[in-house]
Amino acid sequence: MLSVIGIGPGSQAMMTMEAIDALQAAEIVVGLQNLYPSG
Repeated sequence: MLSVIGIGPGSQAMMTMEAIDALQAAEIVVGLQNLYPSG
């Protein structure tokens, strides 16, 4: 199964329980540290 999870501004407190559960169940997690460079 493939799950796509948006974590908003990055605060864990703003993530839904479904997102947390999906991340904990994942075998592989792919993400970007910064999508757009600042400045």
